[in-house]
Formats: sequence, C-alpha cells, structure tokens
Amino acid sequence: MKQTLPPGTAKPPDSMLVEASLVFHQTSGAVDLRDYSQWWSWVKDASWKHPEGLNSSIKGKENCPVVLLKILKPSIQKGQRKATTR
Repeated sequence: MKQTLPPGTAKPPDSMLVEASLVFHQTSGAVDLRDYSQWWSWVKDASWKHPEGLNSSIKGKENCPVVLLKILKPSIQKGQRKATTR
C-alpha cells in the first residue's frame, strides 16, 4: 500500500498495515455527516465471516445486509484483478 500512495500523501504507520476492515456501527441519532468515524471504525481481523473481528461470527445475522469495505494487500489486489478479467 505504501508504494501505491499518490505523491504527497502521508504514509500510514506500519501498525496500521494489518488485515482489517471498516466496520459499520449504527448511530443512536443524527451525526455530523462530515465525520465518517462516527459510524465506521477500523477493526483488525474483521471479515465477512467475522464482521466485528476474530471473536465474532455471522451466526444470527442471516437477514442482515452485508456491508464490507476491505483494503487488500497489493499482492492480493493483483491476483484479484487477474481473476476478474478472465
């Protein structure tokens, strides 16, 4: 990821370069829409099977909508692009 940043963009610390996903959290009321951190949070090891991190599961969430934003490692992104162009 650090190699693909646009020029002038601050590089993230290595501690942030882990398998993780942005996880949606419903708010209790109106929020400032300019601040996405009020309803999205960066959760280590979150995936579609573990929507809130390693100690969570999809059990009981069969009727919930799937919302998953994931930043892939560059090596995975290359493979993903190849797979979608076949």
